[in-house]
Amino acid sequence: MRKQRIITLTLTFFGILIGLGSLLGFFKYDEREDFYLYILDQKSDGINISHPALNDFKHDFPAPENFHEYKVIKGVTHAYDEKSIAGNIIYENTEDGKEIHAATYEQVRRWSEESISGWLSLLCILFGFTWEVIILIREKMLVQINKDSINAVPD
Repeated sequence: MRKQRIITLTLTFFGILIGLGSLLGFFKYDEREDFYLYILDQKSDGINISHPALNDFKHDFPAPENFHEYKVIKGVTHAYDEKSIAGNIIYENTEDGKEIHAATYEQVRRWSEESISGWLSLLCILFGFTWEVIILIREKMLVQINKDSINAVPD
């Protein structure tokens, strides 16, 4: 029982550490954050985007199936002090010039902040806590069984 308790407390502690690290930004995707800052820094509308995180973006925000070859361009709706503050990312079909919305800047910001560490932290804490509760219930049941067996012994 003692080993199990040490394991559950260690697992819960690691979950808390992972969560803290996630909040402090240790587990973020630097390329995604750089991609978001890149599109904000470009004031001009309609620029063709080429960036190392573009393949991740295309994977998470897929273009329609009929867009076989397309380019990713930036649309700006509001700019302030030489920086874009609102807009969207657009897929432009190179075959017919048709454009379709891919994501807003807000969606790109949330995407750039995503990390698996938050879920990993939650799973570690939940697993450690649940295991600890099961251990406590088992101990209480064993104590009750022992009391019942002592009381059942005839004099």
